[in-house]
Amino acid sequence: MEAGELAKSAVAVLESLVDVARADDFLGYLDDDVTWVIPGSWPGISGVKDKARIERFVRRTFPAGFPTGLEVDIRAVHVHDPTVVIEFVGRASTSKDREYVNRYCFVFVFRSSRVIEIREYMDTLYADGVLHK
Repeated sequence: MEAGELAKSAVAVLESLVDVARADDFLGYLDDDVTWVIPGSWPGISGVKDKARIERFVRRTFPAGFPTGLEVDIRAVHVHDPTVVIEFVGRASTSKDREYVNRYCFVFVFRSSRVIEIREYMDTLYADGVLHK
């Protein structure tokens, strides 16, 4: 894929992820061998997820915290084939009706047109405080 197509694909993957109604679309972008890495020590969230755990996350965990999804304000997209880095601000109203605003950096690694790896960086301490305290 050329750089522009790769960037568009990564943005499409991100947009489908943050829209709770589009879980099937998001999962369709993923390779069967995909991994999603979230650094940190946030129980149930941090660690390495395989495709089965990713599916549980996007169908249950994510909608439970953000019932209407996450609004994204993309700040930058960096492409170095086969990798796309997207920096954005995510905004939402939580299931506890709290305002949530966090900065994210997602790294998508593609194999052909499918995502083989996701690395997510965010302020997990802030997210945990807004969602669970």
